[in-house]
Amino acid sequence: MIVAAEGRIRLLRSVSARGERPPVSRPREDRETELIAVASENPDVDIEELVQEALRAGHVGLAAVTRSVLPYIAEAEHYRSIGRIAAIVAKFSTPRSALERPWVVVTNAVEIEDWAIEVAQGRRAR
Repeated sequence: MIVAAEGRIRLLRSVSARGERPPVSRPREDRETELIAVASENPDVDIEELVQEALRAGHVGLAAVTRSVLPYIAEAEHYRSIGRIAAIVAKFSTPRSALERPWVVVTNAVEIEDWAIEVAQGRRAR
């Protein structure tokens, strides 16, 4: 009852429930950039062939395959090549994963999550 007896709050400015605001806009421009293929700095290195050799040698983990391929690639290209190596390994094998996968050092600057791999009969490295 005490609150009901208090006076109303008086606003000293006019209140508008819906004020007219200009729409937010930006200048129209093409934000899509054309993708370009960039050749490796060392065109003599065939990453796919190196990965296939590692799989034929019996490496059973992504880290082991990566560790065997990276010495043939320029150090400046290691980070960019690791994703390509993983994609090629997936092309020729089936990844097997436990709930907890260990992180394994493959170079002084890079460590990756290790996946056990199994070379499928139909996709065996040539």
